[in-house]
Amino acid sequence: MDLASLPDETTVSKFRHFPEAQALTAALLHLTCADRAFNRKSNRVLARVEHVFGVIKHLWGYRRVRYRGLAKNAAHLFTLLALANWYLVRRDLAGT
Repeated sequence: MDLASLPDETTVSKFRHFPEAQALTAALLHLTCADRAFNRKSNRVLARVEHVFGVIKHLWGYRRVRYRGLAKNAAHLFTLLALANWYLVRRDLAGT
């Protein structure tokens, strides 16, 4: 990479301070009612999905995968996902 093609300090500083000078940061971070409703809806789904991965990572210690081929790794991961889903609904299954 050629260092002459990189912007100098003045250019970076101007770019960094431009949103502040034009009051764009407040406009970018202003969340409307529609945005809040969308975030509330999508966060419920994301939380349920991420909770499954949290069980696999934190409860069972599955943080790294050893490469054994795509088919074997996929089968192992799908099995872990199914077991994590069962683990999360274990109370509901025991009640019936």
